[in-house]
Amino acid sequence: MQGEDDNLQKSRKWLEDMSNGLSHELEALTLGGIQIKDAQKGLIRCRFLIPKHLSDKDGNWHAGAIAVLIDDVAAATICSVLGLIKVSVSFNISYFSTAKIQEEVEIEGEVVGHKNVLTLVMVRIRKKDSGEMVAFAKQWMSSTRGSSKALTSQFKRCDISFNKGTELSVLVDSFRLHFFKSFKASVTSKIMLRKLLQRLAYD
Repeated sequence: MQGEDDNLQKSRKWLEDMSNGLSHELEALTLGGIQIKDAQKGLIRCRFLIPKHLSDKDGNWHAGAIAVLIDDVAAATICSVLGLIKVSVSFNISYFSTAKIQEEVEIEGEVVGHKNVLTLVMVRIRKKDSGEMVAFAKQWMSSTRGSSKALTSQFKRCDISFNKGTELSVLVDSFRLHFFKSFKASVTSKIMLRKLLQRLAYD
């Protein structure tokens, strides 16, 4: 159907534009070089060669950078179905293993279901060579369209949990975000807050 084709094209273009830095510098930093290998209604598969600038102090792919990539792939996957970009209202990530710089990974985003204005999407990241799971995320995402009262009831709290006792909690109240804890005093943590603010403003 034409509508489905248009949504797929919009989804591809949005993710490609983000990775090329045509919208925000954050995506250019964390998504640059991502390759969309397959895009279907509710399903997107990508490959990504982890660049040096996304390294943590141990030479692994930074957990914050992984979270940003997952969030954008999830949004693009939903866009392939609905033709619009949603924002995260519940964001849970489990990290299973580390990935080294210059290692290639495969990313798969899949829409699981819908409930009113909410959409549930899952994102899996695996190492290309071994198939070992790197990270798995489950997100509820919602449209920002609607009355401020309705939106406030939707955007109650967004929690992002990291392994090794690291936790980032973001409180969403009337479109204002406040950090209670940060996983590290790094550039990634700071630009992630800016990204969430920008995404909440998107309509």
